[in-house]
Amino acid sequence: MPGPQIRALIEDGPRGGETLVIDVKSDKSPPHEIMLPSGHEGGHGGRAEDGSVSHPTGAVSTYRLIGPDDERGGYVYKVVHHEE
Repeated sequence: MPGPQIRALIEDGPRGGETLVIDVKSDKSPPHEIMLPSGHEGGHGGRAEDGSVSHPTGAVSTYRLIGPDDERGGYVYKVVHHEE
């Protein structure tokens, strides 16, 4: 049986528009920051017409917690830009 989980609503950046389910501590508090793979090489955001992905770039993006979104039932995260 999985432990506590939350929905992370990714607002912007390379993973913008995605909703992820992530494991959290037993108190169900969302993490302040999460790191996710940024994407893949190739055209069309790295996805071929058949939906497959090409070679991983190895790039990682950091997303910071903005706050809860009760309407969508999750927590909003936005990408942290390098100058922040």
